[in-house]
Amino acid sequence: MLPFLNTVINNLRVTVLLALFLICGTAFSSNNLFNVDEDGVAIHGYDPVAYFVSDRPVPGQMKLKYEWSGAIWLFSSEQNRRKFIANPKKYLPQYGGFCAYAASYGQSCNTPHFSSRLN
Repeated sequence: MLPFLNTVINNLRVTVLLALFLICGTAFSSNNLFNVDEDGVAIHGYDPVAYFVSDRPVPGQMKLKYEWSGAIWLFSSEQNRRKFIANPKKYLPQYGGFCAYAASYGQSCNTPHFSSRLN
């Protein structure tokens, strides 16, 4: 009887974890969960691709904008803009650009651009 009970408990754990994953994944995939300002500009106007290619925040330019998923994304170069257009999900900020600590509690909190880092 004990092996059967262990199997039931393990299956229950997997089911609960899967349900939590699906709920959280759905919440953070919503189009309105990007950190945008009152004009709809994402991540304080910084170039999302620059965090990957320059390892630092680089201000974007309004003349190099691209509207995607309900937000306006700015870029520091046409090359970075093209990279983003080709594969936006590769360059999106985690948690929509909000504070990871707050997001872990289901809250949104603005994050300064200088606090972003790549792991």
